Amino acid sequence: MYKLKSLVNKIFYWYSTKKYMLDKTCKVWPSRKISNIKCEGYNTIAKNVWVNNVELGYASGISRDSEIVDTKIGRYTALAPGVKIVRGQHPTSSIVSIHPAFYSLKKQYGFTYVDNQKFDEFRYVDKEKRYSVIIGNDVWIASHVTLVEGINIGDGAIIATGAVVTKDVPPYAIVGGVPAKVIRYRFEDYIISFLMELKWWSKDSEWIKKHAGYFEDITKLIEVINKNDKN
Repeated sequence: MYKLKSLVNKIFYWYSTKKYMLDKTCKVWPSRKISNIKCEGYNTIAKNVWVNNVELGYASGISRDSEIVDTKIGRYTALAPGVKIVRGQHPTSSIVSIHPAFYSLKKQYGFTYVDNQKFDEFRYVDKEKRYSVIIGNDVWIASHVTLVEGINIGDGAIIATGAVVTKDVPPYAIVGGVPAKVIRYRFEDYIISFLMELKWWSKDSEWIKKHAGYFEDITKLIEVINKNDKN
């Protein structure tokens, strides 16, 4: 049974790489909808997800039951099950009604009362208006987190289970709650500055293999790199 299951998986992964034109190291499971994805390599998209217009950096993955749309994800980033991107805005002041018939030309309910768009219904984080959310490198997003459109998640950040993130998250911050707030930072300021300057995720595989043994202790990694710089 195990051999049969392994064979089925291999066939499915082969089919997925052809269908989505992915690198052979990328693994995509059967899902609700997958379209317009770009994988840098060694990526995983789990079962029962909705993924559209997503760019995945090297070694990053999306877990089951997630809904990720219009999102750019950095390298070495992991999304736990049930992570969702929420898109769409409604007016909360000035405009009398929240109903789109009073501000939108899209006729979401089959009609509109306006002859020009009066409210920006979607927020983007890039000038090209391609991405609603940008998630940095080395980010951990725990289960059932909701990310509201128009935000950046900084490198090295951690989002706690069940959080609703409504604004930008600083690099190496740990945030949680509804709405999410900074609980603490993973490291002291000088270490965060060191890591942001180092950008280890941008190094080639040889550099990472050489230094991976020091990743268990940030102080060791700093010591080794500073020593090498002096030499």
